[in-house]
Amino acid sequence: MDLTSQASTLVKIMGGASCYVYDLDDVLAAAGELRSAVPSGSQLYYSLKANPHPAVAGVLAECGFRAEVSSVGELDQARRAGFSAAEAIFTGPGKTEQDLRSAITRGVRTFSCESVNDLRRLEGQAFQAGEPPRVLLRINGLDTGNASGLRMANTSSQFGLTPDDIERALAQARTVRVVGMHFYTISNAQDAQALVNEHLFNLGAAHRLAGEFGIPLDLLDLGGGFASPYARPGSRPDYRALRPAVEAEAARLGLTGTTLAFESGRFLVGGSGSLLTEVVDVKQSRSKTYVVLASGINHLGGMSGLRRLPPASAVFENLTPPQGEPEPVTLVGPLCTPVDILSAQSAMPRPRIGDVLRVPNVGAYGLTASLVGFLGHDAPTEVAMRAGEVVTVGRLRLSREDEQTAGQSVSAQDVARRLQPLLAQHAPAADASAEVSEASLTALRGSGLFGLLVPKSHGGLGGSLRDMAEVATILGAGCVSTAMIWAMHCQQVDAVVRFGPAELRERVLPEIARGECYIASVTSERAKGGDLLTSAEGLVDHGDRLWLERDAPIVTGGLHADAYLVTMRSAPEAPPNRVTLVWADRAAMAVERLRPWDTLGMRGTESVGLNLRGFVPRSAVIGDEGDFRAIALESFVPVGHIGWAAAWLGAARGGLARVASSMRSRERSSVPAAQSDLAQARLAEVRSKLEAVSAYLWQVVAEVEELRSLGRRPDAPATQIHLNTLKVLASTLTYQAIDECVQLVGLNHGYRRDSDLRLESLLRDLRSASLNFSNDRVLVASGVLGLVDTNVQLVARPGFDW
Repeated sequence: MDLTSQASTLVKIMGGASCYVYDLDDVLAAAGELRSAVPSGSQLYYSLKANPHPAVAGVLAECGFRAEVSSVGELDQARRAGFSAAEAIFTGPGKTEQDLRSAITRGVRTFSCESVNDLRRLEGQAFQAGEPPRVLLRINGLDTGNASGLRMANTSSQFGLTPDDIERALAQARTVRVVGMHFYTISNAQDAQALVNEHLFNLGAAHRLAGEFGIPLDLLDLGGGFASPYARPGSRPDYRALRPAVEAEAARLGLTGTTLAFESGRFLVGGSGSLLTEVVDVKQSRSKTYVVLASGINHLGGMSGLRRLPPASAVFENLTPPQGEPEPVTLVGPLCTPVDILSAQSAMPRPRIGDVLRVPNVGAYGLTASLVGFLGHDAPTEVAMRAGEVVTVGRLRLSREDEQTAGQSVSAQDVARRLQPLLAQHAPAADASAEVSEASLTALRGSGLFGLLVPKSHGGLGGSLRDMAEVATILGAGCVSTAMIWAMHCQQVDAVVRFGPAELRERVLPEIARGECYIASVTSERAKGGDLLTSAEGLVDHGDRLWLERDAPIVTGGLHADAYLVTMRSAPEAPPNRVTLVWADRAAMAVERLRPWDTLGMRGTESVGLNLRGFVPRSAVIGDEGDFRAIALESFVPVGHIGWAAAWLGAARGGLARVASSMRSRERSSVPAAQSDLAQARLAEVRSKLEAVSAYLWQVVAEVEELRSLGRRPDAPATQIHLNTLKVLASTLTYQAIDECVQLVGLNHGYRRDSDLRLESLLRDLRSASLNFSNDRVLVASGVLGLVDTNVQLVARPGFDW
């Protein structure tokens, strides 16, 4: 679509009188220019404050930029756009304890600290991180004598530490790890040489302060200052002189081992955006002509009072063929305030009502730097274009949230992401002790995730199988043992929701939703192993009660359970395949630990052997007596296989992410370089295995969910084969992927127990995946089913008929 010729149509078809148009090709071009302008190997950060639009930010995430954020809201926007929280830097002078806590739970590891108190607050939250947060000390108070651009430091300011503060700040750094310094002393420097001088001065200042105070210089963030014209025609400055100058100075100072970082917002996205707005009215008032536009300072320039944006000086182009000679006009917005002026004096042919005007170069500090909430007008539509085609169309919405219901808007996935660092923190201790992490289990109880599959009518989250699988992958990346405990709990909950008698559901589902009831699964049996559909021990009839006595060699998390779902032969004399599922309250059972849990992997599941004895009421029978097979096919097998596969996939994905990050790091000289063809090929092999598991997982989830939505059981031979195949593929390929990761990073990083890549424990954990409900047993079942499924219905898009 040609922007100039189609602008008027574009504004109207987007359902409003104004729209922002973002040219993503221009963002890509700016990204290339900036990368060429900074020293080779520099880390580049995109400042989301310039424009957090997901398509705009997403392009930069694809290009390998990291995120610079100054709030939890910006962090969430960055993550949705594809940036890694672990690679982001969290900046700003007003970080509260809640900000720091939320950032850490979302995975942020690097913080720029602006004051002694800022560092002290981070220290107070560091215990949540699992690994020491990395700190850059932001420096202020050094006079460069540079008059170009907007001064962000080297003057009295809320930003940064003065040299007098540095020693006190370092004294606070007991559990955090200071890794370098952060400078941001100038903004929007149009003079390229002035920016070069600024960075050279700060490079020397960092070297001097590092020597004086003993500050490590693993990472030195020199900030930005890269300019772009705003709301007027023009192009980006040429900063190519920066690279050779900074590289030469860094070499002279002996900083060749220091990773340099640079930040930019306006340079990267400023030129990509145009605001298109209709003329609503043209009126004469005394001697002045006023052109009233659909957009005002609520859409553009609202932050001009901060001196970051030029006030009342936007340059407009009329995209409708003009008529008449140029004359002075004042361009104003629709707001009920006399300060709503976008251009006090423009010389242009008098526009007509319905004309479309364009303001160029407002991709940065455009919409989100405006007074969007003032007077409640709709925000303009935002259109992202690439190669002349519309990529996305959307509109920013503002809403007011009642504090009493605010927490209800947080998704289960977000809750899981907040828990993930805590699970990772406690995973090593659980592995060492072969015990369930009480801290992780307590966090799960309080999170609401125990009630994910409980209907909302009973106080739960009313989540879907897809929600469960997504949460399991997130938890699995933190601690796969805890993720397996949670997934198996969900398996039990699903059975109660679908097959439990009404009296039982009314009693226990609200408790589950409140996190008061964790359910363990008791299906293993010494006499028959892990065969799900048979049982050796039978329920004994005592009138309105049933006597249960069960010797189970493996019960995942059983010592910590509040209740159990137990498979039993419906009577001692019943056939082995007449199996009944019963609910057993922990309080009604005598629970004896039979054997320890000293295993190679999955040690944090504490799957000890238990002997359970006690009476259960007949109302505790789940489903029909003797017909556990129906529950197994509809609930236990699909939920179990999906939950396990998701947990294993999340764990393997987390391991691969750590490996890829280490390969990108310049600090790990013994790890094969990312540029090595062999390393890249091996990395691709690992990735392809996880891609295959992921694709198959979500396809099977979609198949089972569609059947459930249609009220049909997933008991068809083909569907059961798909579920079995998922289990076999996930257990096999995730283990192989981590085994190959170990080979990729080598003995020192992959096989050591004290390596921060944590591959050794993950390798042991995932080795159990093929043994958990043995793959051999699963393959035999699929072979039998394959003889029945004569049409060979392979996994496919739901609803597709072969």
